[in-house]
Amino acid sequence: MTRPCPSEPVDRVVSGAGRSENRQSLLSARYTVYFVPAMCSLRAWLSHWRPAPVQLA
Repeated sequence: MTRPCPSEPVDRVVSGAGRSENRQSLLSARYTVYFVPAMCSLRAWLSHWRPAPVQLA
């Protein structure tokens, strides 16, 4: 996700929105910007995934 959207523009948008970190956390504001679309993409991918049919002998 960092290739199409590098960290510099993300940092500018986060600071422009006034949403920079006020405390130390495991997931910084920059990584939250990458994490949310990744989770949405994963959910979309999983919604189309179907397990292969199993044949019982």
